[in-house]
This record gives sequence, structure tokens and C-alpha cells, in this order.
Amino acid sequence: MEKKYDFIQLNQNALNYVKSSLENGKDISKKILYKISKHSVKIWAMFPKHDFMHSLYDFESGGIGKVDETEKFLVEIVSDYLKKSPNNLFIIEDSLAKKGDEFLEKTTVNYFTFNDNVYFFILGDEMDSKQVHKMLKIANRYPFISFLTKVNKMNKANFKSDNLKLEINEYILDNIVKNIEEIFIGAYDEESYLRIKFE
Repeated sequence: MEKKYDFIQLNQNALNYVKSSLENGKDISKKILYKISKHSVKIWAMFPKHDFMHSLYDFESGGIGKVDETEKFLVEIVSDYLKKSPNNLFIIEDSLAKKGDEFLEKTTVNYFTFNDNVYFFILGDEMDSKQVHKMLKIANRYPFISFLTKVNKMNKANFKSDNLKLEINEYILDNIVKNIEEIFIGAYDEESYLRIKFE
């Protein structure tokens, strides 16, 4: 079946929206914001095919499609990335949750904390598309910010599923940021996403 959405490359006018979203994020977002100031990026919009009604650059406005369809597309992309290597890692930065929040005691999704901020994650060798979808449902808040990255062998043990509630140090956080390959940021009133890659 033909996909209803495609990635359309945007010009650098989209960079202001990306930077603004990262400024409203937590620790990883702040570090990426600095990284973007030193490196060029390419930006794409996950946008409906054959949509001539909506502006590609009106990131705050919705009405472009259905959230469940764009989420499904993102789950496919993330799942494909995780399958490529057991060291690949998908992270969602929860913009609202704090270490110690009551709902975290009941969650079945892995997460780590840094400076009391909460990040949900799944490793490549524990890839489960249902778990990726569950992550999106739990942590899909405004602004939505997520990352495709990888961990080295030394740090990988920290991210195994028996470490459901992990507290990491800045060395590990910096390693995560250094290895980030792609960033997904909510756009179009959180109905879809922008995809960002470092050149």
C-alpha cells in the first residue's frame, strides 16, 4: 500500500523552528542546540503527499493529517534504524516529566534521568515496534523531541532492560549527543514531524 506521507526537504528557513523547539527542550536538546551552531544540518518535513493546501513552513498550524498515521510512519523509521545495530538507541526527551513523578513507578518503558529530567529509550537488540509505539504514547508531549543515536560497548550495559530506571552521568550523556544521527521534532501542531540530520 502506498504511503500517504513523504519527506520533503526544507530550506534553512526551517532552522529557526528547530532551534526554538530545542531551546524549549531539556539537557540533550540544549547540547544539540550548541552542536547545531557548529555544524550544518539538513531538514525534512513528514508531509502528506499531494497536499497543496497547507504551507510547508507553517509549523505551528495543524490540519495536515492524522496523528496515528504519522506516528505509524515514525515507528517504521525508528524500528528500521534499531534493527540495523544492537547498539542503536532511540530516545524521547519527555518535556514535562521529572524524576520521582508517580506515573514513572508504573511505566513498563525503559527510561533514564539526568538532572531530574526524564528520557525514555529502547536499544536496538531489544527492538520491538510495539514498545516504540508505546514510548510515543507515553512521552508524546509538547514539544516532542526525539533522537536516533548509538552507545559504545562500554556504556551499553547501562541501557539493558533490567535497568528500567537508570540515572546517567554527563559523560554518558555527552556520548549520546556525540553519536546522534537524526532528530525528530513535532511540527504542524504536533500532527507530524521534522526530520533533522547533521551533514
